[in-house]
Amino acid sequence: EQAPVADVHEGPAAAVKPVYIPKSRDTVDVLFADVLKKMGVLADVPITRGQNGSYTIGSKKIQLKLLNGALMIRVGGGYMKFEEWIEKFGGQNGLIVNPVPQGRMGVHVRTATGAVEVKPMK
Repeated sequence: EQAPVADVHEGPAAAVKPVYIPKSRDTVDVLFADVLKKMGVLADVPITRGQNGSYTIGSKKIQLKLLNGALMIRVGGGYMKFEEWIEKFGGQNGLIVNPVPQGRMGVHVRTATGAVEVKPMK
């Protein structure tokens, strides 16, 4: 069973624009953008900023907070590190995690769960 191809990444990964640009000097907003950039995250869905650390990724609403110097996301009745949430749940919410390294080409593939993965082209 083969997953359908979502699209082909035609150019080098370096040409991809940042997935989110902070719109304020708010520490949470700046850290949110920094984490996405640092992890090389691309988006298959729009990302919008709400108020007081709330964001919408596609149709998923998230709440971020700075705790002990770490960017945390509200999960159930507690919090987890935002970086860990991206690694664990990002693909299910329209984020493309760990895209093709800079200067390489790849194919975006949608898996059976709906997540998008980037497979390097040979």
